[in-house]
Amino acid sequence: IVPQKNGDGATYRCTVWNRALGQRQKLESRASLGVNYFPRVTIGQHNSLRIEEGDTAVLTCKVDSKPMVDNVKWTRSGRYIATTFRHVIPTVDIEDEGPYYCEADNNLGQTGKAELNISVLYGPRV
Repeated sequence: IVPQKNGDGATYRCTVWNRALGQRQKLESRASLGVNYFPRVTIGQHNSLRIEEGDTAVLTCKVDSKPMVDNVKWTRSGRYIATTFRHVIPTVDIEDEGPYYCEADNNLGQTGKAELNISVLYGPRV
């Protein structure tokens, strides 16, 4: 048995029979498999996220892991910015353009990480 995510919660049964047992007697044991797995991180529906200057940007980090994570770490340019699954930039400015990263760690030894690129749309400037 090779543990895989889709095998989490599966029940396995071992049945044995021996001549020493009666003709219709058998011994049986069951075991349930619990599979822990590293975080798989996805960000939003669109990458890159194109947003007009002055609008609100909502960055959503989704994590599939076992054990589950309680929070995530958002970073930009190597700097920590938030620990919530949903990060909001209330008024987007041209300086907000660029890559954002969401990272999750469930202490199994490997973190999950995803990148979202924000493109800021703005009118002509003179």
